[in-house]
Amino acid sequence: MLGNLGGAWNRVSFTLPEAGPLFEEFVHDAQVVVNSEYGDNETILIKDPRIGILAPLWHKAISDSGCRPVYVVPVRNPLEVAYSLHARGDMSVRNGMTLWYEYMKRIAEFAGAGAEVMYVRFEDLFLDWRELAGRISDRLDIRLDINSRASEVEEFLDPALRRQTSSEEELDSYPDDAGMPEIRALYRDSLARCESVTGARRLVVGQSCLLPAAQTRANLASLNGGEPG
Repeated sequence: MLGNLGGAWNRVSFTLPEAGPLFEEFVHDAQVVVNSEYGDNETILIKDPRIGILAPLWHKAISDSGCRPVYVVPVRNPLEVAYSLHARGDMSVRNGMTLWYEYMKRIAEFAGAGAEVMYVRFEDLFLDWRELAGRISDRLDIRLDINSRASEVEEFLDPALRRQTSSEEELDSYPDDAGMPEIRALYRDSLARCESVTGARRLVVGQSCLLPAAQTRANLASLNGGEPG
């Protein structure tokens, strides 16, 4: 899909189709993948940062597959994301922050359209992932098995694997240019969504009642990755 739109994971200034052959092809193919990979599982998890820029299309595909889609957005300091991308040799730090902004802006627009979205602080994964999983379960009304694969989660969330860390003060002191105020503002708005219980509840509306309970499957999608690097 990204290639057909003239984009890639690091080039996302394109317009998503809302109808037409490309839209229908993506929705159909995504439904085939969901049904073939997950079958009748009660709860499924899809984790892919690119969902953040293709969220409306995935939402259509997942909903039409008989799932109730809910979304978790890990909010990470844009400087950390940019340093991580730079360390991998993908782009400059400044371009990395621009890419963070483009992803998170699309996610904010998707969340504002009424999808069931919960923002969480990236740091909370390392501070107490069990408590965070409990909050996700409660707020999004889904059953999460916290214990059966706890050892794998602990290994994945090893703090030693988190090589890039930055503070809000470092973000504030980063040299200004034409786009930095917007980046800082979106980051603070995203953090506010994490901290506001009423805000999270406001976003979690309606969708869970669209299907009879006996036929509803929950799909938990991570809109913006969440890897330690």
